[in-house]
Amino acid sequence: MCKLMEDRINERVTDERIMFAARLLQKNKGSIEEIAELSELPIDMVQQIEAELKGISA
Repeated sequence: MCKLMEDRINERVTDERIMFAARLLQKNKGSIEEIAELSELPIDMVQQIEAELKGISA
């Protein structure tokens, strides 16, 4: 049960970081590297988020 709860917490934290990075990208608030650092996500994940956002807004 503890492992399941830990997994859900980690998943929620990751989701929140992804949403934070997406908001920064939408507002053009920094470089990919800066957003990765602030959101504590890997650069390649921030690049993927950016690509998805461009696909949505295009």
